[in-house]
Amino acid sequence: MELKFTVTPKQLKEKLLRIARMDNPPAVFLWGKPGIGKTQVVYQVGEEVGKPVKVMILSLMDPTELKGFVFPDREKRRAEFFPLDFPEEPFILFFDEFNTAPTAVQNAAMRIVLEKKIGDYEFPEGTMVVCAGNRLKDKVTVNKLSSAMVNRALHYLVVPDFEDFKEYWMQRGLPEEVVAYLELDTKYLSGEPDIDRPYPSPRAWEMVGRLLQGGIDNVEDIAGVVGEEAAVRFVAFMKKCTGVGKMLGAILRGEKVYPKASEVEKSFMLATVLVNKTNSDNLAILLNYALEAPEYMSPYIVLWMKSILKLGVMTVENLLAPHVVELTKRFASRYKFVIEG
Repeated sequence: MELKFTVTPKQLKEKLLRIARMDNPPAVFLWGKPGIGKTQVVYQVGEEVGKPVKVMILSLMDPTELKGFVFPDREKRRAEFFPLDFPEEPFILFFDEFNTAPTAVQNAAMRIVLEKKIGDYEFPEGTMVVCAGNRLKDKVTVNKLSSAMVNRALHYLVVPDFEDFKEYWMQRGLPEEVVAYLELDTKYLSGEPDIDRPYPSPRAWEMVGRLLQGGIDNVEDIAGVVGEEAAVRFVAFMKKCTGVGKMLGAILRGEKVYPKASEVEKSFMLATVLVNKTNSDNLAILLNYALEAPEYMSPYIVLWMKSILKLGVMTVENLLAPHVVELTKRFASRYKFVIEG
């Protein structure tokens, strides 16, 4: 499946939210590389619209399973199908790994996608069917969809976007080292899928985050998740960020300490950790810190400000509060930063 237009995970979520609120939502098919957040988006949409998500891994199913479970009706002397366990209220049926399933299973699922029924069981009104699959170029063993199946759904090609994942990760506490590194080296957010060696993807970086939280930060283990090239660069980045924690403590005490102009990695790391440390109590300290920063720090200072606003750490109202409003005006003037309020 080749589509000219693409959506990021955040854009996809906005589209699915609108569709999920329809009285009779059309079926949706999500395409994209493994590990870029398709499944996460479906769960987020289900949570926000109040519809439980029922996941069926189609590649693991047999065609007969889609009818329900067979049981004997001894009075009628025939086999009956006991319907699968679905919610009584409207829900989201998520067919994952759709096109890695055998053709026979795909064909059995087509009626469900179109008619929203399994056997004699009809889904509650408002139920949404979402399918997800990979393209042949994603180096996943796939079976071609029939033209009938293609014509049964609204199709989206999902592509990874760092800003989407940055917002998601920082809100959920992914180690700042991962976020700061990918801010600098964004091309390693998602690599080309490979069947012979590990490769970077948003899902893989989340696994790296769990390794770091577990005290595992050596290049050999990280290479086993994101591949050798990305792992070597990431570990080198972390080593160059040594001392940021001590510098952060000094900054929050009001000291004007800055990375050197050549310490790009440390500057990205500092801009990232400052986001999570910013609050109303220390905002004046940090604005003063920004105003006295050397010129070479400008990109990182602006990155910090953009991040705290986008992530909702601070609001425009916070920046225009009486005790910091003059500092904010000076910040906006120096960094040519528009703060609307």
